[in-house]
Amino acid sequence: MGSSASNMLPCYQMFKLESYLGIPVLAGDKVYGTLNFSSLSARDGRFTAADAEILRLMGQWVGGEIYRQQSEHALKQERNKAQRYLDMAGVNYAGYWCRPAGQPDQQKGL
Repeated sequence: MGSSASNMLPCYQMFKLESYLGIPVLAGDKVYGTLNFSSLSARDGRFTAADAEILRLMGQWVGGEIYRQQSEHALKQERNKAQRYLDMAGVNYAGYWCRPAGQPDQQKGL
């Protein structure tokens, strides 16, 4: 890369990476960061289409996992907020929210 047009990029000037293959990681529709493989040593050959496809799939998986965790966290926050409102109102619906599958409905009289 040192002899290519890429040698003017700030990243090259800072880190002097001679080999780089990267992809943005999307969490939902937002860029979370990047996933890359890089080296200070030049690569003997070009990256293949298979290299790029594997990296694309890895980025898709990592982004999906980050998005799942973010969604789970947001859901827990909303559930806790709703529970606080119910608690303030003196309503107890915990049996409906967390009853294990197959357990009888103990609040049928309500």
